[in-house]
Amino acid sequence: MSKSQSKQYIDPESLSLFRQTFWGKCKTSGITLEDLAERTDLSYIQIFRIVRGKNNTSLSNVMAVIKAAEFQPFEIFTFNIEIPDYPPLRKYRQDQKLPKSPGAIFYLRAYIENGVFEGKSFTPAEFKNLVNSDLDSKFSDKDFSVAFSKIFNGLQDKNPLKRVQEGSSYRYFLLSEDDKDVILTDKRKMKRTK
Repeated sequence: MSKSQSKQYIDPESLSLFRQTFWGKCKTSGITLEDLAERTDLSYIQIFRIVRGKNNTSLSNVMAVIKAAEFQPFEIFTFNIEIPDYPPLRKYRQDQKLPKSPGAIFYLRAYIENGVFEGKSFTPAEFKNLVNSDLDSKFSDKDFSVAFSKIFNGLQDKNPLKRVQEGSSYRYFLLSEDDKDVILTDKRKMKRTK
């Protein structure tokens, strides 16, 4: 199995501790699965799987049922977990050959998908500072200049950015829906004239 197809991580012990603590508190408070289903707009079956099931669940689902029960997370996550004996942090293993982190283009796409560009614009240098600060990384201005160019100059229907020259650099913005419509219209016109 390749890294891109890795298995979903499931921690049955921690899930069981969460479910025991949460359900015990619900029972003490007189909260039923039906109450939780009503308050979350999730189906009864989904609520059962989150609260009483054995399968994995998402943090969003866990938070939904905690809110629906009118609890605070600190009231539920009162248990200790066993911390495995991990190898030292990467910064202490500099003499060893370590797998590299994803490149600048990965982080640029991830930040776009996560809404970091909503209502904002960045030069490659500003974006590098943001990522380096967020992730304690050491990217260079060139890393993000190349990443922005690759995305901007990629397939037009896949490019989410527009740019404006600012001195010797560019400032990048998310395309608005109107901008996307103009690009699609221009592409259609170009196809018709061929």
